[in-house]
Amino acid sequence: MAGRVSVPAALTRLFSRTDRTRGEQYARTGRVRLESVTPEAIEATVRGTVPYSVRIWGTPDSGGTDPHVLFSCTCPQYLQTGRCK
Repeated sequence: MAGRVSVPAALTRLFSRTDRTRGEQYARTGRVRLESVTPEAIEATVRGTVPYSVRIWGTPDSGGTDPHVLFSCTCPQYLQTGRCK
């Protein structure tokens, strides 16, 4: 899937400036391949030391108006810290 995906400001606050910068560099250099983009989730493969699988999805809060963003990634940084680039 080609093209640029805009990351909402709400998501950028969840990552450090360093991680955002590295992630943006990965995207600019073609190391991110979007596998699936739906209103419910984004799935991608990121080419790092080895290919990593990334998934971002949301769930509504108890009132149903404020979504909670959830992440999963198979990279070592995510496995250690719960965050990745």
